[in-house]
Amino acid sequence: MEDHFTYGPCRGPCAVCGQPGAVCARCRVAFYCGKDHQRMHWKLHKPVCGCLEVRTDERVGRHIVAIKDIPARTILMRELPLVVFPFNPTQALLQPDTEDLEPIEGGKVCLCVACCMKVDNPIPCVHCGWPLCKRSCPHLDRHSTECAAFQMGKYKYHGDITSVDTTDLDLLAAIRIWLASHKEKERGPRLLKLQHEIPAPSAKKGTVDAAMLKKASELFWKKVLSTAVRALLVMGSNEREANEGIKRALGSSLINSFGSNHGLNNRKGESPFLYQYSGAALYAGLSLLEHSCVPNARTAQADGDSDAVILVASRDIAAGEHVTISYHDNPLANLHERWVDNATRGFVCRCELCEDPTEKGTYFNAWCCTTCKRNDRKNLVTLVGAFGWRCKVCKASGPNPDPAVQELQKSFRHLQVLMALDENPAGEGVQRLWQGYIDAALWPKGPLHPTHHLVVKAAAELLTLGDNVCPPRQPATLREAAYLVEHCRKLLDVIDVLRPPINTYRREVVMYLFNFNLEKLLLHRGQRQSNTRTLKSTIDKLKKELSDLLADIRHISISQRELETCERLQTQFGLVSGMASLFM
Repeated sequence: MEDHFTYGPCRGPCAVCGQPGAVCARCRVAFYCGKDHQRMHWKLHKPVCGCLEVRTDERVGRHIVAIKDIPARTILMRELPLVVFPFNPTQALLQPDTEDLEPIEGGKVCLCVACCMKVDNPIPCVHCGWPLCKRSCPHLDRHSTECAAFQMGKYKYHGDITSVDTTDLDLLAAIRIWLASHKEKERGPRLLKLQHEIPAPSAKKGTVDAAMLKKASELFWKKVLSTAVRALLVMGSNEREANEGIKRALGSSLINSFGSNHGLNNRKGESPFLYQYSGAALYAGLSLLEHSCVPNARTAQADGDSDAVILVASRDIAAGEHVTISYHDNPLANLHERWVDNATRGFVCRCELCEDPTEKGTYFNAWCCTTCKRNDRKNLVTLVGAFGWRCKVCKASGPNPDPAVQELQKSFRHLQVLMALDENPAGEGVQRLWQGYIDAALWPKGPLHPTHHLVVKAAAELLTLGDNVCPPRQPATLREAAYLVEHCRKLLDVIDVLRPPINTYRREVVMYLFNFNLEKLLLHRGQRQSNTRTLKSTIDKLKKELSDLLADIRHISISQRELETCERLQTQFGLVSGMASLFM
């Protein structure tokens, strides 16, 4: 087994007493203040200590395998970033909504290149001109090495510091990573081990796969090469070694970077539910993890507003299983979106979800054949690859989704835009629009079924759990609360099939379900039922459901912020439960 394939903290709180301690040399996860407490804890720690192993094969290269049975919630890694750099999370390499992979135009963001926090009034660095939040930024050390290099190359940033282009951020990231790989004695060698190239597609992948992957590879290298040329001009160098180093650095960031969400937004005119942080980082151990659309592990922040992360088992992992995470940001991505996202990284996913034509019984991307529908027959089509389909009954087929489904896709995007522009995106008017969309899309009016991705996504938008980030709707009546609870339960049913038990989106949905039920409990205070026994039975049933939901939330909460939220929900439940009891 490769020694210390992770790069994490050497000291932390002792697993027994909480006092500062040294990390376990074998797993680099647990900490102990001394040998006595390590021996005391060994019976509990032994089953999971050293449970991972780095292996290599021709298909996936270096990867991580479980060599012991691992229970859910087990911490598998503790990781510190090798390099942190500013990143625009709204930017993607390729357009996700087209069969032809086309590059997205660069976005813009206003941030500090040292701490990576969004700022309203950045100031230019006095030496190189890049934007900073203030000259005494606590993370100025991240910027100092490249700043010195810019001065040596007589370069000064002259772009608009209130609206930095994504291509400029790529440039800065490549230079920062390249300099760290050469100047950092401990982190440098680890950075040089990261994958930095998208492999050329093999003909074995199939004609469509090979053609699409070839296009993705070309766009990847176009981005890498153009950035390298700019970087060399900035650095005032034309050395071959520098050219190769910059290309390697940017390739590493495009393939291996992990974004992080922390620091709730307080910027004027923007949603407080958006995050202020706009940074990404490279990690040694996490870079070895394979992708799966149904992963068995998830990452979480180790503490507060930190770039340190932990890797946690999302479910029980059997010995011999590859440890996987999801590379996708969209928790409800359809097959096409997942395929394109994977293509940007140069691979075709062969996980259980992508290989199963029924998508674990949800038929998440299939629709009711419109040819059969004309004869009042309800038959789901079978998907062929990422784009095609055929009907086993009437033999109709096509290379792209049915025109009726494409129209519903356009309508969905149009409603998302209307919701984003609405002054009250969680209001009753927007809610009615989404309900109308769902009613028109479902069979027999439309070609979709209840677990088709467009119906599921529309329900998520209705609940404010979709792409439009805003506060949840507060139900005004018991009827509305029951309506929101029903939609939430249906969404959770789909998530429970498509995702592992412990994941961030499932936790968010369960929290919404908890809050809607809590509102129901509050609304029952105003009820005056002649039958007190019936009211008591209803309230007791709600309390039991809320207690079960709270236990579920506590079980799937990992990070410090998530655990703090659990405590807040527990307090709210106690207060509301007591108030409801007074009215019985």
